[in-house]
Amino acid sequence: NLCNLEELRVFFGGEDCNISAGGLITLFTLPEKEPEKSFPYKLKHLVIANFFEGNVDLFKAIDQNCPNLRTLGLPFNDYLTFNDGVMPFIVSHFKHLVFLDLSNFGECYKDEVWCNLNDNDLPDLRLLKLHDNK
Repeated sequence: NLCNLEELRVFFGGEDCNISAGGLITLFTLPEKEPEKSFPYKLKHLVIANFFEGNVDLFKAIDQNCPNLRTLGLPFNDYLTFNDGVMPFIVSHFKHLVFLDLSNFGECYKDEVWCNLNDNDLPDLRLLKLHDNK
């Protein structure tokens, strides 16, 4: 039982990974009955690295089912930038993040996600990690 898990770091195999976004959505979806007694309710720190299948639906599930999430690491996820809705969704919906790691996206990193920010976007963010992006 993972109900007390506060930190999860998963490093996938990129294109060679057999884990689907649907499988992760199922993992990150709380049950209707007593959600506070289930994973991922208490999750505070999450790293999803080198995951080829990341999409908006996955991050919607994480946002809706991880009310205590404060840090999100997405290093080596240059694949996410091919799905143009992911970064704008994270910026506009993850209101309680204090740390966001978008490092090692290489040549796929896009500065455009930071254009047109408003006061409601990432209001608690204290550290943004962007190293090794071009």
